[in-house]
Amino acid sequence: MSRWRCGDGRRSAPGRPATVRAGDTLTAIAGRYGMTVPALVALNPVVTDPDVTQIDQQLRVR
Repeated sequence: MSRWRCGDGRRSAPGRPATVRAGDTLTAIAGRYGMTVPALVALNPVVTDPDVTQIDQQLRVR
């Protein structure tokens, strides 16, 4: 199984953004990409509140 997955379960190539889907949390997205929430937030300065994500928001992942 690839560790590069989008919020809806589709695979995403390294360096491509993850798309936030309904029900996603930063914890779940970070886990899918083998990251921590602080690392995910550091890559995405647009995230000002880690408890709030928006559907269809694009997040950088490593």
